[in-house]
Amino acid sequence: MTQTTITSLRGLMWSANLPFSSLPPIEDITDQLPKHATKIWGWRKYNEVKRLVVHHMASEAPLVNQADYHVNSHNWPGIAYNLVVSNGRLLQTNDLLTYTTHAKGANDDSIGIAIHGDLSKREMTSQERELLYAGILLVKSIWPKIAVVGHNEVSATACPCTSMNRIRTDIANLEHQMEFAATPQKQAEMAYRIANELLYLYNLSKGTDQYGKPVESERAEKAQRRLLQLEPEMRRLGFLA
Repeated sequence: MTQTTITSLRGLMWSANLPFSSLPPIEDITDQLPKHATKIWGWRKYNEVKRLVVHHMASEAPLVNQADYHVNSHNWPGIAYNLVVSNGRLLQTNDLLTYTTHAKGANDDSIGIAIHGDLSKREMTSQERELLYAGILLVKSIWPKIAVVGHNEVSATACPCTSMNRIRTDIANLEHQMEFAATPQKQAEMAYRIANELLYLYNLSKGTDQYGKPVESERAEKAQRRLLQLEPEMRRLGFLA
């Protein structure tokens, strides 16, 4: 199936090359949130999506409250965001191809990603920023040319109450890092670093440092423990019988 014939984008998973050490699985809670009794969101085609709009929710209340507000106060089909960074997770709250009313003036061609919090009263946490960036990079892996904009750049609002210039600069740097990591030069450098670190730990476990000088027993035992921590993964990859 080609990109232009994609009809649904649910059950998202992280790309393997994201430059983050550990990300919790994306949780799709689309069907768990309050919905309008009769209304449903519309749909767009893959090639109609042009922008990713960054929001903050202006509230620290539970996410279900925000969904209730969108349904009962705005009379919308459900919560308007497609992705939400909340409580240390990236949550999918709508199919990425659904048409929702999250950003006046940009709804036709945009996806909405929101920080669950009030950034007018506090800074984004480092964990929220990492998950936001991971979510943006995930969307960009699906739509490589998508524009990343703030809600305030398409509508008359202060949302998302954080610097979009910083977000775009950080994303560009991360993309450069990912691109460089995929080059033969970087791969060779990484292979050397891995081999060098393994040799260093092995020598330490045998009682000598990188200069051939004796090390204390505690340091040697720690090096051996670190090497042995690799055993399950080495077996999984077929390096150990």
